[in-house]
Amino acid sequence: MTTHGSRDRHDAHERHDEHEVQDARDAPSLVASHDALVAARRAQERLCATLRGRPGVCGVGLTRRCGGYALRVNVVHPGVRVPAVVEGVPVEVRTTGRLTAHPGR
Repeated sequence: MTTHGSRDRHDAHERHDEHEVQDARDAPSLVASHDALVAARRAQERLCATLRGRPGVCGVGLTRRCGGYALRVNVVHPGVRVPAVVEGVPVEVRTTGRLTAHPGR
């Protein structure tokens, strides 16, 4: 004989198992996302080395783009030449002007 309380636990267990199966189906997209992030970081390192010391460049970072990643280069003024793609990762250029650090408060 099953009591109402044990039935609730059984239903909760089934829902938990169902959730785990759904998460397992999402795993390939998580792996692809992780691989894309690793590739973008590798491209960022290469771009940093390429642009190091170049006048007008004030920062290189990562940004999300269309479900993936892109490199973002901050420049002081328009016209600073940077590659459009590095190791398959697209590059965005943003004119920010000169960046300065503000002292902590």
